[in-house]
Amino acid sequence: MWKMSLKHGFIRFVSESTSSDGIDIFSLKLFGVLAETGSFTRTAESLRLTQSAVSRHLQRLEANVGGRLFERTTHQTGSAH
Repeated sequence: MWKMSLKHGFIRFVSESTSSDGIDIFSLKLFGVLAETGSFTRTAESLRLTQSAVSRHLQRLEANVGGRLFERTTHQTGSAH
């Protein structure tokens, strides 16, 4: 079961069965932009972030869902199957 909470100005969806920080709307937006562009660079530019910030957000999102969401290469990013 998931519950919604507001923390630091972000809406978060938190699993009641874990103690994670949950998944915020911005992380879902970042996921969508990264899936669309296939590029950390273009995602960072689109969201006005640094590439390292994109990477940190994605790492937190992957930790919350319990697995890798994208396969990373030096040239592109694709969805993990």
